[in-house]
Order: sequence, then structure tokens, then C-alpha cells
Amino acid sequence: LISDRNRKKQPIAGVLVDWGNFQRDCIFKFLRAGKPFYEGEVESMKHQTEMVSTATTNTEVGLALGDKSVRFKEDDSVEVYIKKEVSQTIDWNPPGF
Repeated sequence: LISDRNRKKQPIAGVLVDWGNFQRDCIFKFLRAGKPFYEGEVESMKHQTEMVSTATTNTEVGLALGDKSVRFKEDDSVEVYIKKEVSQTIDWNPPGF
């Protein structure tokens, strides 16, 4: 837990990006023993003391969630993805129609 001056204590996940990019507006899924325990957006993402919107491979960042009740453990892992709606198309023209 990290206390930021006069604010209440807030859990921060210290994360090393193994591969790919973390973007602040993506969906973050936190896993413990392979099972998700939190899925949603992050409140803030910092590299050292600087707020960042993107973290690249081999970068360490601190992630704060809006849900202050979530507690992190050392072996937790994070998956990051973008939810995108794609309109469905059908390429189907059977004979006789």
C-alpha cells in the first residue's frame, strides 16, 4: 500500500512489461494462480514518478485501480487487451436465392 501525502492508502501493482505494450485505456485482467480476480480499467499508470499513457517491453510501471479493496500478491500476473466491436459480415450467396 502506498500513501500519497494526505490521501488514503492505495494498493499499487508494480509490473514489468514482458512483451507488447500496456496502454492506459485498455482492459487489464489481473490473474492469481491462473484465475482472474480483477478485470477492468486502471485509474493511473506511472513510470517512476511520471504519469504515462503507454508502457513498452521491459518497462516497469505502477498500476493503481479504482477499486481500493483489491490487494496484490507477488506472483500475480496481468493480461492487457483492447475490446473492439467488429461488425459481422456474411459472404454467403447460395444458388436459388
